[in-house]
Amino acid sequence: MDDAPSPWLRLALCPQTPNALIRELLCTSECTPTQLSLSLNSWLSPDTEQPPPPLEGAGAVQATTGAWRALSSQLHTSDVDAAIEKTLNWQAGAANRFIITPDHPAWPSQLSYLQEPPAALYVIGEPALLRADQVAMVGARRSSMDAQVTASNMATELARLGWVITSGLALGIDTEAHRGCLAGGAPTLSVMATDPTQCYPKANRALAGEILAKGGCLITETPLGMPLERYRFPRRNRLIAGLSRGVVVVEAAVKSGTITTAQHAAAQGREVMAVPGSVRNPRVSGCHQLIRDGAVLVTSAADVVECLGECGNDRVSQIRRESPDMTPSRVIDELNVVAANRSSSKQVATLLDAMGYDAAPLERLVQHTGMAATELVTLLTQLELQGRVTRDLAGRYSRC
Repeated sequence: MDDAPSPWLRLALCPQTPNALIRELLCTSECTPTQLSLSLNSWLSPDTEQPPPPLEGAGAVQATTGAWRALSSQLHTSDVDAAIEKTLNWQAGAANRFIITPDHPAWPSQLSYLQEPPAALYVIGEPALLRADQVAMVGARRSSMDAQVTASNMATELARLGWVITSGLALGIDTEAHRGCLAGGAPTLSVMATDPTQCYPKANRALAGEILAKGGCLITETPLGMPLERYRFPRRNRLIAGLSRGVVVVEAAVKSGTITTAQHAAAQGREVMAVPGSVRNPRVSGCHQLIRDGAVLVTSAADVVECLGECGNDRVSQIRRESPDMTPSRVIDELNVVAANRSSSKQVATLLDAMGYDAAPLERLVQHTGMAATELVTLLTQLELQGRVTRDLAGRYSRC
């Protein structure tokens, strides 16, 4: 950022700034974000009597001179000036702290089209992840062991395919989604309801540190010094949905914060996916309702990829970001490993589909998958070691 703070930061830290103004400026203006910021700098001057011409493309700025003058006076109070200084001092306190506004290169443009878009995000870690292809994974805090294993395994497989897993750092499914992503070798993104100096729940402080240590990031729209209040959690959930191409719900009751994330995703035109469970488990009732209402039923990473399509993240840039001193030959080696993981994941999905749920002899699997027998045996052995496939005395294979 330049020495002068972004005008969006002033808008974000002024309690009187209407949400409708932020949305209109981001969605309706015909200016680029940089042009818009230059115009806003002029408009936000205390001496300005009317908005400059470049803002005419935004319907919300067609206000009277008196309305502009009133809002400008609110934007230039000592409280707002103090909040800006405090925020800039926070950013300057560490090299991995960033204030991301719509005129910043790392701004995730998909957030500009939310019903209530943020004017600023406070980021700790790698801000480039904001623009990466993301899958949100959310679920119950008091989740079953089966659901936690499902979330962890699915996040790990998606991470190996290059996806960034986004969640809310809560206990239960959120925690397993973050950990699973890290286990898969990819960075993970956590959207917090607190201000950037806090961690909630405190039990996940170590996890937050691990997320940062492994190239991930923590983000929030809550300004410094603001208390943690209940209404910030559903607002946090709209950002989780807005950043992602789709939301996977793993175990959720009908009335829960998790369901609000899915509702935000549906309203924003994102894909909504849900993992089914036992009809006797009340903690899965929300997932079943989502499926009944049109959510895609998913039980594996392969199902998620089928729903969302291939991941478009630039793996070369990610490798160089994580290891800036890596030689080109090592980068190629890393890409080969990623390609092998991606190929293996697709092969596993093909194999399991061909296997069905009845014991299948090797000959049938060769016929239905098109793989060589030696290749299949290697893959089946790996799946046996992972506890996903079992072999009977007759040499037939079946899912566990």
